[in-house]
Amino acid sequence: MSQPGEKLRLDKYFVDFKTEDILLALREKMENLELDGEHELAEIIGKIVDYFNEGYVELGDESLLAVLDLKLLNGNWNDNKELLKGQIFALAIALNLGGEIEYSKAELEKFAKVGLSDGYDYGRLLQTVRSALMGQDRRSFALLLMPVLTLFIEKKEVEPEALLLEILLLRLFWSCFFDFKLVLPEFLVKNYFYRSIVMGLPVREYISRQLLDSANIEEYVARDAVIIDWLSQSLEKVIIKDSELVEHNFADLLKKYYQENPGEEKFAVDKQRQYLEKIVEGKLTDKYFAWLMEAFNIAVSLKGAHLVEYDDFEKRRHDNDVDNFLKDLVKLFEWFLSEKDWGKIVDYFGKGNNRVKLGTFLYQCSSRFDLNSESTVSRFLNFTQLLKDNSIVDVESEVIIFDETTGKFHWNEEVLK
Repeated sequence: MSQPGEKLRLDKYFVDFKTEDILLALREKMENLELDGEHELAEIIGKIVDYFNEGYVELGDESLLAVLDLKLLNGNWNDNKELLKGQIFALAIALNLGGEIEYSKAELEKFAKVGLSDGYDYGRLLQTVRSALMGQDRRSFALLLMPVLTLFIEKKEVEPEALLLEILLLRLFWSCFFDFKLVLPEFLVKNYFYRSIVMGLPVREYISRQLLDSANIEEYVARDAVIIDWLSQSLEKVIIKDSELVEHNFADLLKKYYQENPGEEKFAVDKQRQYLEKIVEGKLTDKYFAWLMEAFNIAVSLKGAHLVEYDDFEKRRHDNDVDNFLKDLVKLFEWFLSEKDWGKIVDYFGKGNNRVKLGTFLYQCSSRFDLNSESTVSRFLNFTQLLKDNSIVDVESEVIIFDETTGKFHWNEEVLK
């Protein structure tokens, strides 16, 4: 592979990017290369153009084209020949048109232990991620490739080749989002939610698919609530003024919006737009505002549990009872994830006529929380004591029980009924 291209700020790759412009420039370059006798490279470009014009394009593939600089493509070929050749061959691999040899799982396990070094082959790694994305064993490959993704956190400037790898890695993780223990999707949402949107990845579609893949409406709510919690702790900074590159923590933007709009009015798109327009003060150009608005609207839609409408979920929105049950379950998970709100849970179950039964809520908790974590065990022991102190459960009841034979805690099936 050629030496990496010049680093650019991530947003600069995508702010003026148009698929049709890149494909037109590639087609013209292919014709010129054929005339100049560069048949191998012309053939590769032809495959890329044909893939987008004739074949079934995988979700997210168009974003890969953004690594190609339109000015360089339309400029003097000889001035940037080696740089463009390297990027075009890398793009072909990223689209599964290059035929590099993949790394084995054993080799990836070695990288996971010692980290990437100058000894790794970029083309093979790119092919490995692409093949994993298209294969049936995405989860195990994603686990092994997680250390590679961490290399990109908070990097404002990236080389084109590194960007290809980052895009494929993010697509791999978003595609099997809830196949992991919570630590991995949590890492993704907190660090790569807005960044993925800037890259043109269909984050709304990824999250919607994962919600629709829930086994039942209770799991749907549990998944929705946990994503809301992660977004409230987002570590990402979003661009609010592009000419000066002024950024703001995304979680803080959401928090302030919810404080200013505590009622149902916060779900209105016009209300969200007005809030963001006030924040950016007219200093955010259209493409940047579209990215910000998309990220914000997804987050607020999740807050209302209507990113995916309930009637799309197994057609189960038959009446207001289902609607209200769902809203209550969302609130319970939100409160549970913030210990300062546990008093609201006590008030809810203390009424006696609550829509969601305690056993139903705890059952959903049992499918989302891992008792191998000391912090999780501590959380549920404290929560159980709170329920006892407020007479929500009998003093003899335990949500989790310690098994002396295994030395581990497990869920009390009697309480989960």
